[in-house]
Amino acid sequence: MVVVLARLLVKQERQADFVARAQEVIAATREEKGCISYTLYKSTENPLELIYVEEWESRADLEAHSKSEHLVKFKKDRADMMAGESRVSVYEAVN
Repeated sequence: MVVVLARLLVKQERQADFVARAQEVIAATREEKGCISYTLYKSTENPLELIYVEEWESRADLEAHSKSEHLVKFKKDRADMMAGESRVSVYEAVN
């Protein structure tokens, strides 16, 4: 299993729009092969920070997701909503 933590900083005034658009991507992603879970959270400490927590069956499934049409389009569409650089960390289960 592969786990992804994707930290995003989103302008406060654009967060409602970001979350609304993200819901469409989340729904599509949850239908992808190998997606175990895909959830967006808002930080309770930093008002700009959102984090995706993703679980995938394999690295290949994650790589296919990164090339999916809905994700590629959303990354382009959200560019003006961002308040800083994104940080993505990928982990593999050790069991």
